[in-house]
Amino acid sequence: MLGNQANEEKRGCNIVGTGIKPLDRIIGGFRLGELVTIAGRPLMGKTELCLHLIHKWAVEDKMPVAVYDMKDNDDTFAQQLLANSAKLSCHKLRLGTELSQEEKRRKEIAIKQLSDSPLYFNSSYREELVGRL
Repeated sequence: MLGNQANEEKRGCNIVGTGIKPLDRIIGGFRLGELVTIAGRPLMGKTELCLHLIHKWAVEDKMPVAVYDMKDNDDTFAQQLLANSAKLSCHKLRLGTELSQEEKRRKEIAIKQLSDSPLYFNSSYREELVGRL
């Protein structure tokens, strides 16, 4: 995280770090209340970055996070988030492959953490948009 968040807030900056130190050094973190759009070419790591940021802010920092995804439906994105949080293969979860005891334990912990976090999904606007095309 970029310095001490409490110190940043005292100075009126309200900066939130990404948890990725090299990225924080480059962009200086994000300001609270900012709407952040992550865009780029295919296979550049946009989804992985978003999954990391969502987990960092909603699960670890307990900050409210709203997710609007124009590509995947809520179930797909939630499954990716669960796999990422539990350090599991998304492919394994999607196919329902038998998990080891350790994998089951990590999955249960991740489910609990995610369900207790201030995390909100909404893709309904995407369906409205597509319906108009």
